Amino acid sequence: QSLQEVVVVGYGTQEKVNLTGAVGVTDGEVLQNRPIANVGEGLQGVVPNLNVNIRNGDPSQPADFNIRGFESINGGSPLILVDNVPMDINRINPNDIESVTVLKDASSAAVYGARAAFGVILVTTKKGRGEKISVNVGAELAWSKPIFFIDPVTDPHQHVLARNMATIRTNGQPQYDQDYVDGTLRYSQNPIPENEWGVFNGQLRFYGNNRYAERLITDFAPLRMFDVCVSFSSDKASYYSSFGYFSKDGYLNNDEKNEKFKRYNALLKGDFKINDVIQLDSRVLVTTETSDKPHFYNWDVNINTSARQDPLDRVQFPDLTFY
Repeated sequence: QSLQEVVVVGYGTQEKVNLTGAVGVTDGEVLQNRPIANVGEGLQGVVPNLNVNIRNGDPSQPADFNIRGFESINGGSPLILVDNVPMDINRINPNDIESVTVLKDASSAAVYGARAAFGVILVTTKKGRGEKISVNVGAELAWSKPIFFIDPVTDPHQHVLARNMATIRTNGQPQYDQDYVDGTLRYSQNPIPENEWGVFNGQLRFYGNNRYAERLITDFAPLRMFDVCVSFSSDKASYYSSFGYFSKDGYLNNDEKNEKFKRYNALLKGDFKINDVIQLDSRVLVTTETSDKPHFYNWDVNINTSARQDPLDRVQFPDLTFY
């Protein structure tokens, strides 16, 4: 039964029983009803030998695709075609995808020329089906939670002793003087507000734990998805239209300074059969993204830097507003 399936190859189709190249096909249903930011996240582990690398949780960052690990010394990525048009697959609404076909070897991808040196990913979007007008409305709400892969140091006295040990080995001098050692020990033994602060040589010093991750990072970040699609088909024509909205917030515990991502998708498709010879296909795909980043957090590490902050540092946001 599976050998009778039709596979998209090049600019046409072919039955699977007659196909000699290595091809992976997945149905669009694996991407539906899932709290994913883009198509790349949904394809992880779905197609054999298709490697998908997600750099971080930022939905504005595209996923990296690699087929069978092949690439040149300067890197390389497969050719991605959406309805035979090259474009970024991560900008598509996952619910608009009918199927994804991955051409893995030279014989399958030869028709696309040099651009297909590292394989081809063919994406087919949905089209109108059914003899009656069909209207589907979907809404998804999800919450993501930040994960810390290390246990942060919450005892300032342990931090002071460890840093002194490291700097003495490096340059022979401790980073913190004896007053810091004694002050953090007092707070560690009796963590009350009176032991958090002190004055040494006329300077105000902080000996407590700033609880950096707890105060700066929220427990959950919301993710929202809304979709509306209308489809219809007959012997002479088919019509499909969809409108999607996706939004995801960052993990900063401050609404004004938090990262906010929004994506709007619109897909309009119409197929009209004029006669037995002439058929008209029309497609309009519009995608708009807004990524509000009030501050640039050290390349792509973003909030991961919070786990490396000194527990004795004062908590502050990029505009130098102190807590």
